[in-house]
Amino acid sequence: MTESTTGATTIGDDTVRSLDAWWRAANHLSVGQIHLQGDPLLREPLAREDVKARLLGHFGTVPGLNLVYAHANRAIRDRGLDALYIAGPGADAPEIDRWRGSRS
Repeated sequence: MTESTTGATTIGDDTVRSLDAWWRAANHLSVGQIHLQGDPLLREPLAREDVKARLLGHFGTVPGLNLVYAHANRAIRDRGLDALYIAGPGADAPEIDRWRGSRS
């Protein structure tokens, strides 16, 4: 991180690329969790029977929640913070709760 002449803190290009890659991967996994029976990494060829007949949730605000989560994780790591991320009871928050424990 660097400080600009206005006092604002900016992040480097490598950090931006890392955040973007993480965000895109999280969005990919979120779509898989919402729409697929299993195998969100698509390790096997996708077949019609892999898609859920009835969706529980929708993509809606998932990209925004994932973006906030990515930047919150970065800030927590960079500053050594103790923090708790609380997602509300909306349709997309359960998706974050389902996989948040898989990252450090």
